[in-house]
Amino acid sequence: SVPQPLAWPVTDWDDWERLKAGRFQTHIEDRLPPNWDDLVIEYRDRDYPLSIGSGYCGFFGSLRVLMGEVNLFYAYYDQPDLLQDMARFLCDFWIEIYGHVLAQVRDVDSAEFWEDMCYKNGPMISPAMFREFMMPHYKRLLGFLRDHGVRHFCVDTDGDCRSLIPLFLECGMTGMLPFEVQAGCDIIEIRKQYPRLQIYGGLDKNAVARGQDAIDAELDAKLAPLLQQGGYIPFVDHLVHPEVSWDSFRYYRQRIQEVATSVGSGLSH
Repeated sequence: SVPQPLAWPVTDWDDWERLKAGRFQTHIEDRLPPNWDDLVIEYRDRDYPLSIGSGYCGFFGSLRVLMGEVNLFYAYYDQPDLLQDMARFLCDFWIEIYGHVLAQVRDVDSAEFWEDMCYKNGPMISPAMFREFMMPHYKRLLGFLRDHGVRHFCVDTDGDCRSLIPLFLECGMTGMLPFEVQAGCDIIEIRKQYPRLQIYGGLDKNAVARGQDAIDAELDAKLAPLLQQGGYIPFVDHLVHPEVSWDSFRYYRQRIQEVATSVGSGLSH
């Protein structure tokens, strides 16, 4: 369902200053889980990938959550200085928090970001706005993470994200998700155009709902070629919806396992 908020935390500078002084104080000792010391030991000896970030970490997505979409769109024109201050502050905030974590947890594999800044016809802001309000902060944040050993960076943005791919790559992103088929995202064509882009998702969830023949056709077209090339993690192009039966989902997952076992994976991206 579509949420219907009554109000948003930030409408002007006064709201933002109050929020900074309250909720956005670091207080790192209150943000780490009670068993943090045990987790540090576990992460040091792990045999699985480890990611940092996700949630509402993004220079469009976070502002959208704080201001609401319509207010944010007006603010790009009416309050650009406020938006820049919010992005700069959030970048500092995340760097401080991640710095504490990365000082204790070595060899973090990836960092995850959330934007959801596209719909079925494309991005909700222009490339020029992306470059002005997002790119400088992403370059700074990703540069910090890269200096601390993080090698992979993935951003989640729904809808037709194709025109944003080169912009995110310029920021330093290495991967994207979920590549919604109904919005025109064809991961085979996207891989041809961006051979080094790490692709997450892109399998048509509606094909899974239609049963075994549709599942076979979808996986035959996409799965083996991308797994052979490497840099691909297969899953549906967003949430699995209620029309997908349990039997269809089991069959879909079993077929992925069969193909992955048979094909293997290509060179690491």
